[in-house]
Amino acid sequence: MNIINELKSQITNNFFENPRYDLKVYDFLIRDSFLELIAIFGSLITFLNVIFQYIHQYPVFPFIDFITFFMFLILYLLKKFKIPHKYIVIALFMIFTYVLFFSIVFFKRTNNDFIIIMILPLAIYNILGTKQGTSWSVLSVLVFAAITFASYLKIVSVNYSNASLSFFLIFLIAITVISYFSELRRSTIQELLLKKMYYDDDSLLGNRKMLSEDIDMSIYPCLFILKVNGFEEINRFLGYRNGMAFSKFLVQRLNDFQAVYQMKFYTVSAGEFAMLINFKRNEAKIDAEISDTGERLFSHFTEIDFTYKNSSIPVTIHIGAAHQLSSDKVNLITKAGTALQHAIDLNIPYYFLKNGYEIPMYNGYFEALSELNHALQNDGIIPYYQPILCNKTGEIVKYECLMRIRNSMNVIEKPARFLEAARRTRLHDQITEQMFIKVFDFIKDKDYMFALNISAHDIQNKNFIVMLRKLTERYPENSGKIILEIIESESIDKLSEIKSFLEEVKILGYKIAIDDFGSGYSNFTNIFNLEPDFIKFDGSLIKDINNNVKTKILIKNLSRVCRELNIKTIAEFVENQDILDIIKEFRINYSQGFHIGKPADNVS
Repeated sequence: MNIINELKSQITNNFFENPRYDLKVYDFLIRDSFLELIAIFGSLITFLNVIFQYIHQYPVFPFIDFITFFMFLILYLLKKFKIPHKYIVIALFMIFTYVLFFSIVFFKRTNNDFIIIMILPLAIYNILGTKQGTSWSVLSVLVFAAITFASYLKIVSVNYSNASLSFFLIFLIAITVISYFSELRRSTIQELLLKKMYYDDDSLLGNRKMLSEDIDMSIYPCLFILKVNGFEEINRFLGYRNGMAFSKFLVQRLNDFQAVYQMKFYTVSAGEFAMLINFKRNEAKIDAEISDTGERLFSHFTEIDFTYKNSSIPVTIHIGAAHQLSSDKVNLITKAGTALQHAIDLNIPYYFLKNGYEIPMYNGYFEALSELNHALQNDGIIPYYQPILCNKTGEIVKYECLMRIRNSMNVIEKPARFLEAARRTRLHDQITEQMFIKVFDFIKDKDYMFALNISAHDIQNKNFIVMLRKLTERYPENSGKIILEIIESESIDKLSEIKSFLEEVKILGYKIAIDDFGSGYSNFTNIFNLEPDFIKFDGSLIKDINNNVKTKILIKNLSRVCRELNIKTIAEFVENQDILDIIKEFRINYSQGFHIGKPADNVS
């Protein structure tokens, strides 16, 4: 009953909208439960047939019915337990079926024994599959056709008329054809699903799942992960059609390398590919072979540019490699990815992470990440405030809000060693939010102006502006006394994209300052077009202003330009009175540095 209920559930459910469900139903009907159902129905029909013949006083031949049932039981065992020599068993099954069918002349039975012949193709396909099943099914049809033809010629005598035999033959051919196409459809769908499961749709290379399974089956695997620099930007620039051409160009370069060196490639993600080598030995010289392979791969991939409208686009890549030549169970994909990131961070073309070796800088990231999580969970994001002096009045009028981290040892640290770990994770947004909330709450009853640092990430993060609006509504008393200080070193190449953001925050009542102004990468035109309220000169220039004539000339003229544009100026890193005197001489509006005051957790 369980089989019947499951069959009913399979058929009545909506399983035909997707090939996966089509395959599932077919497997249930033909593959998984066919012989079980035949055995059950065969037993039932045999029992009822014997009772029927006994009641009506027909000659009873339970031996033939028993043999029929036993035959299907043998087929079920053949399928279930994968008995060897299945071709011999199938041949014996076919011989027995035809002998049983045509021996009815002797037993004088005509009650639908041809059903045995009709289910023969299904049973064969169930056990042998498409290729071998087709051959045996065709052989079965030919045998039945030969016996039917012999009956027409009266070479043999059977208890069926020629018309009945012809009908049986046509019916058998129809079932054979239907069985063939059903099994062919199943094989096609199965192949499609396997392709979807193990291959990338665009590159037609193996995907991450195939890579993981191939690594598991390797003896001494070595994995290279290759990342095409600027892949997404190039695709956006080229558009969909030309972007696809660029992707095909990359795949062709991989295939060319694969053809020469007999190595298998996979697609890990967009613009990121993997190459797997399975070593048969574990020797010291493998390291040299891996390094040589990495250099060859880099040279091969970068020696030809992609051509677009008669223009060449250079292909630049980074490669990370790692091997697993021992019982080390660390995920090889993770190790190779770590090596790749290290190559990107150091801006080197190739980095090989040797077995058992860990990169100290990443250990530092993990430690910093742990400390950051501790700080977030234990109120460890602490604002410090450094005073800013008005050079004209000699009074403290502003404070810059600087983040400090209280670590697990209850020690207050500067955030420098945590910033990279925060940038690589989603913790950046959380620590920024905590910092802003604490500052907004602290300054609500203060009369000074306060500057808060924001990065390019914050500006491009839609959640940041949402948070800013909520804080503005919650603390209306802070209106007009908060300066958002953009860290220019992170934002200079994105300033043209953030003008709308700045316009919106100005409407909310915030002032804008540009930090690190005057350093070597500054684009003065873009910065001035943003119309900031304040510009803070880069500290590396200010601290050297009393010793470097060129720096002094630069700061003097930049301050003059800012005055003409009605932009207030701030000098940071004012470390002594000599620097402060020069700053005042150049009519810079404000000064900040240890000579003015050190950061503290409160304001005086």
